Amino acid sequence: SSRAGRIGKTGECRMTHPLPGFHLRCTAACPVAQRAMIALAGRGRPWTVETVDERHGTGPEGDRAPVRAGLPVLTVTRPGQADLHLSETFAMIELIEDTHPGHPLYPADPYDRARHRDMMETGRQIQHQLSAATRAREHNELDMIVHWMRGPLMRAEAQARDGGVGPDLRLTNVDVVFAPTLWRLRVLDSAFRTFFLRGCPALSAWAERLQDHPAVRSVLPDSLVRVYLDGVV
Repeated sequence: SSRAGRIGKTGECRMTHPLPGFHLRCTAACPVAQRAMIALAGRGRPWTVETVDERHGTGPEGDRAPVRAGLPVLTVTRPGQADLHLSETFAMIELIEDTHPGHPLYPADPYDRARHRDMMETGRQIQHQLSAATRAREHNELDMIVHWMRGPLMRAEAQARDGGVGPDLRLTNVDVVFAPTLWRLRVLDSAFRTFFLRGCPALSAWAERLQDHPAVRSVLPDSLVRVYLDGVV
């Protein structure tokens, strides 16, 4: 079975504790679940998924994790211990980070880490507003939400332009948070000419680089575009 390892002073690998198992209950194109999947895929870790129809609200009870409508649940299994159920995006990312100390996606420098966390919060805000925009049914409501999105989008553009993201394919937790959102913005811009990324060259370039990353492509393949758009229109 898989176990986490630690390198001792003499260079030997000391086995510490079994690696946890990860199971997601989520809707077919849930951005929170996709972040967890990308964080795991970037480390070569497996997971299992059970897709839930969001229209049905709360999922089955019994030995399954409780599911709130529109939210995923990441169930973390550990031998001999009670399962842990998480629904909050940063809680998932932090737990995956902490259970894989040999493959960190945060920078080691505390100031850089704080900067990354600040960018991650910007990404969370953009996705929250984007989800609201795709659920809007009135034109004035949509226009208002899109207007509110410009502030966080331009903040993310400035952060990306000022060195917030690297030019290579080394995955970070900032990438993990932004990848599903940038993918959505590109899809919507292409399908509906929404121009979300107009005036955001750094975000556009970042979105292209992320789509070339194997972990991101494995979670956000081209075949998912139709599934996502069917949930929007």
